[in-house]
Amino acid sequence: MRCAWRSVFSKSHRTATSACTCSTSVSRSAARRIGMQHGHSTVSVYAVQGSFFNLQCYSQLLSSPQRTHRRRIACMFGNTFANIDNEVRFVRDSLVGFGPGDMLLLSVPIAMAPADVPKEILMRDPRLSQKIPATVGTSRHDQHLIGVVNRYVEGAKSVELSAVLDQTACVVPGSYAADIRATVKLRSGDIKQFSIYHAKRYDRAQLDRTMQSEGWESVAHWVYDTEYHPRLLLLYRRSRQPENATALQ
Repeated sequence: MRCAWRSVFSKSHRTATSACTCSTSVSRSAARRIGMQHGHSTVSVYAVQGSFFNLQCYSQLLSSPQRTHRRRIACMFGNTFANIDNEVRFVRDSLVGFGPGDMLLLSVPIAMAPADVPKEILMRDPRLSQKIPATVGTSRHDQHLIGVVNRYVEGAKSVELSAVLDQTACVVPGSYAADIRATVKLRSGDIKQFSIYHAKRYDRAQLDRTMQSEGWESVAHWVYDTEYHPRLLLLYRRSRQPENATALQ
């Protein structure tokens, strides 16, 4: 049995509230440190309860003539960007309110082989090849996922995570995905399988070209976390306003 991951969370609304509270607290702490480092005594942090798929609906986030002297930066860390079903539509629709000069900072996993050579991907991608170094052990992220399944799948006895190559659900040229699945053995003896999330991997040059076509030019990039799976930290700058942005402001 294969189920949508969202169904696991249908029993609890409080999880999202707690996550929002934690995120706001962390943001305030980070903002204070940044302010002190740059000689600013006050840095304001505002929480918005909503969906980042609908950022274009929040007027306080949209570009306006009154705020043109400010440079805004949107940050998407972890697997946030890589877990979006259609990244191009997200950039095109949800980031429409950002104006020229605004910045976008993305953290994404690197494609370990050409997306059209599955045999090479399965050999070189640490997660898909199941060749994660023993010294790394179970990551905190995987521990968190296993814990969530244990909490919300009634009668769960054991949880095992696996990764399956997915080449058909990726819209950015040069990208492929590791479909992370949880196989759950129940105390009743039954077995259930959940598709938890898609961890996409990107070819930097092709992602840069895709972002450029959507009005975001590459400024800089860095490689990090090479021990487990190399990741990219990508900085983009809005180079032009999309044609439909005026209507949304």
